[in-house]
Amino acid sequence: MQHGDGEILACRAAQAAGIPFTLSTMSICSIEDVAANVDKPFWFQLYVMKDRGFIKALIERAFAAKCGALVLTVDLQVIGQRHQDIKNGMNGAAGMVAFKTVRFRNQAGLDIRRAARQAPHLRQS
Repeated sequence: MQHGDGEILACRAAQAAGIPFTLSTMSICSIEDVAANVDKPFWFQLYVMKDRGFIKALIERAFAAKCGALVLTVDLQVIGQRHQDIKNGMNGAAGMVAFKTVRFRNQAGLDIRRAARQAPHLRQS
């Protein structure tokens, strides 16, 4: 979201349309800010990360905010390569999102290369 209250506005719009809203771990607005500014519970999308204390605190905050569901995402929070945006010259916002992702990764103490090495390999049956 590019607007400071983007998630709050998106949640209100989703609720008005009767569809669920899922607040991302990577959102600009806090769980508490969204909860204080909307009428109904919303869902919280949680990236599963290495720091279990941080994850536990996020879950507790979502529970306190009366989130109606916890949506777990187990892949890494890495921005994908958006070929159509590159082709069309749309790179300003993507650069900002990438910067925020790197900043968040550094603040959370994430090491993507280490996580990739430690990821369990899926066996095909």
